[in-house]
Amino acid sequence: SSEGNVFATDAILACLMSCSRSVYSWDIIAQRVGNKLFLDKRDNSQFDLLSVSETATEPPQDEGASINAPANLALEATFINQNFSQQVLKRGSERHQFAESNPFVTEDDEGEVASVGYRYRKWNLGEDITLVARCEHDAVSTTKPGGELQYMSIKTLNEWDPKISGVDW
Repeated sequence: SSEGNVFATDAILACLMSCSRSVYSWDIIAQRVGNKLFLDKRDNSQFDLLSVSETATEPPQDEGASINAPANLALEATFINQNFSQQVLKRGSERHQFAESNPFVTEDDEGEVASVGYRYRKWNLGEDITLVARCEHDAVSTTKPGGELQYMSIKTLNEWDPKISGVDW
């Protein structure tokens, strides 16, 4: 599209905005095609997993098969977040239909796929840079006075072993 010249997802932008505090490695591919820049994640990377204690001064240190190993905590946090985001949705036929259907649903998907919608947002950053981001939304709500749609992302805040993390919620 001719709408922008820098393209990314909301998750990649969030990763870049918090990179100065990140204690875990991440892998983003920057590909230039003509005068357009595309930021994407590398296939089969850990990028889609949620991190645990990402900006902590002392992140989880256990290794291997320990339940407190960073990889295992990330996998658990991702599953919790995915399941919770679907459990809190209103059930029934009042499902919001986005203008475009989910591009990741294929004919091979069995049963009902997770309720997720995507919208594209555009920002003019100055100096002839226009950023277009694909933003993921878990839910939609309507405001009472004007009936305006509010797009929501549903997330969880997980606690892991307070004896190790030092944070007792």
